[in-house]
Amino acid sequence: IKLSKKISLFRDEIINDNEKLEINKNISMAIKENLDKKNKLLNTILDQSNKCVILIDNLGNIVNEDEGFYNMWREYKSFDGELSLLYTVIIKFAVNKDKFLKYLSLLDKKTDKLKGEFEGKDGRYFACTYCKIIIDDNEIGFICYIEDITYKKKSEMKIKENHVKYKKIVDNIPYSILLTDENNIIYNNKKSE
Repeated sequence: IKLSKKISLFRDEIINDNEKLEINKNISMAIKENLDKKNKLLNTILDQSNKCVILIDNLGNIVNEDEGFYNMWREYKSFDGELSLLYTVIIKFAVNKDKFLKYLSLLDKKTDKLKGEFEGKDGRYFACTYCKIIIDDNEIGFICYIEDITYKKKSEMKIKENHVKYKKIVDNIPYSILLTDENNIIYNNKKSE
């Protein structure tokens, strides 16, 4: 009888241990899923901080090797040959090619430095700073600093969209709303008139 009690207690401990293991397994899976989501979000944010500096000669060819360029446009990692700025950025990636070309022509004619933004066909947004390279009074090309600003741009668009949506809601409610700071009226939906 003592042996059967010991076996019974041992079996209960095994069942309890199995239940504990199953609970721990479920907790571990939930933690893993949470960490995977955070890792994906972190990678998305880090991908949005891609930056590169490219040197472009007067023919429009990229003449330097910047790993940032290949991180931004991964499809070029295995590309052999000269990369032409016109092909790489304007023809292949830019939604508004004319805007990009306008920036480049302004750089040629009016200024030594210019900033602009363009949208890629893949939905990403880029901030570009262009600066002429002049050596011994000879213009030999320009430097282009490109930063992926997609996360920032999409956040700004969402904020603007929400602002418009909530402004319409507040403007159309039948009650008067007046927002003030210490001395000024910030907002009045003019329902009290």
